[in-house]
Amino acid sequence: MTTPAKRTLTVAALSLAILGGGCLLISQSLLRSESNIRASLLKRTPIGSDAAEVRSCVQSSGWLDPRYIGSSGFLKQEPGRRNEIVGVSSICGQLGHYWLPFRTDVTAFWGFDNAGKLIDVWVWKTTDAL
Repeated sequence: MTTPAKRTLTVAALSLAILGGGCLLISQSLLRSESNIRASLLKRTPIGSDAAEVRSCVQSSGWLDPRYIGSSGFLKQEPGRRNEIVGVSSICGQLGHYWLPFRTDVTAFWGFDNAGKLIDVWVWKTTDAL
């Protein structure tokens, strides 16, 4: 026979496990590699897409970073490669973050040519440390 205190503790532990599992499922897609996330984004916003269409998609997904101006291309910084400016205009999206054990933010940049057509998507993960 269980006591009310044990039942309360069991319910609380179960609730935390379900909540934690749900949070992991929500952010699980962010745990994938940058190239895998990029491939998913390219399915939604293929190369050659119009900037207005991409902006609408990014905004409706809740990712659009309103503080990002985007009046120039984005700075693509990949390890082991030379930094480069991609495009003449760009959009930035904050895809989300996760903790393992430090906070990692996942950001995407969409770069456009002079005609306003998508030429590249870059996913950038940054991890805070102590």
